[in-house]
Amino acid sequence: MSQRPQVWIVLAAPFPFPQGGQVLVMGQAQALVSQGWDVSVLAYPDGVGAWPAGVSRIPVPAWAPSPTRSGPAWGKPALAAGMLAAGLAARARGAPDVFLAHHVEGLAVARALAVSGRARIPVAWVPHTLLGEELGAYLPGWTPQALRSGWIGVGARVDHALPRWPDAVLALSRRAAAQAQAAGACSVTWVPPAVDPEELAGGDGARFRRELGIPSDRPIVLYTGNADRYQDLPDLVAASRAWPWATTVLLTHGASEPMWARVAEGGGSPHLRVVAGASGACLRDALAAADLAVVPRRTCAGFPMKVLHHLAAGHPVVVPQAVAPPIEGVLPAGPGGAAVLAGAVGSLQDPAARASLGASGAAAVGARWTWRARGPQLAAALRETLAHRR
Repeated sequence: MSQRPQVWIVLAAPFPFPQGGQVLVMGQAQALVSQGWDVSVLAYPDGVGAWPAGVSRIPVPAWAPSPTRSGPAWGKPALAAGMLAAGLAARARGAPDVFLAHHVEGLAVARALAVSGRARIPVAWVPHTLLGEELGAYLPGWTPQALRSGWIGVGARVDHALPRWPDAVLALSRRAAAQAQAAGACSVTWVPPAVDPEELAGGDGARFRRELGIPSDRPIVLYTGNADRYQDLPDLVAASRAWPWATTVLLTHGASEPMWARVAEGGGSPHLRVVAGASGACLRDALAAADLAVVPRRTCAGFPMKVLHHLAAGHPVVVPQAVAPPIEGVLPAGPGGAAVLAGAVGSLQDPAARASLGASGAAAVGARWTWRARGPQLAAALRETLAHRR
């Protein structure tokens, strides 16, 4: 290994891009650069936004349009093939010391690249979800139950096999770590994500309220993220009818149609706004304007980055128990669902209670959940992968 260790981050998604997984990779890349690593990213083309400083790009041919939503897509095999071709060409010019792979397709590409030369290169993998839990969300509602169950069963079997592929699993949550250990992973380390609060600061909350016509004294309950079915947004929409004292804002970087579809599935609400195509500046404004946030997702073996964003902004966050990370400022909401979310948000109607819980969350993030704090942990996990390569 060279004096300055080299890592290739292999990401099966467009990069950069304003979505949770890509935001995580952005933070990891910049944290590793600050730890003295030579970082390159191999990802789908068609990213949006500024490339991270100090990080090299491995160009990938656009053999298919890059999907901006998660889940199965017809173009993904062609994109994976493009990543593999670009990676093989780059490896011929100089190989990294270790691969850091994200998603299932990223792991497959990294593993192929790892064995393509004379010396095998170790692979660390960051799983973002459990397919056995998420795949069913991508099937249309009219799918027969037998087919749905079979599809979910396939995902569960893949979940059990994949942790044995890499040299190490870097789990985002304790639950993901336990699942990887139960599946027989060679090495498992809990390496949670982080956030840089200063990058989320500077928003104009008053401007956000003016643009949506929300009075300054009316609380805002905020959701930020995509409109995919696994987010369980209809639960939030239905629950929002139980807090007429607040306006619920659903903010997404994507198109408005999928979000309005989730609103319709939840039965609609007179106290709800949808903001689509949101820019980074709009997100910062929303974070400055909001009073509390809700993450309605009932299951997630990864780690919703939006939780850290809201806590860093000083908001309490209502999250179902199975998804809630162990951080101050998070209010666990049992098994989730509309009724439970309604009760949890209702318990935060008092401004003083919201402010106290939000302040504790912001302090916790500033002390233990920044990339300055977590970056050394990530670098140490990669060095451990190198030390115990198979």
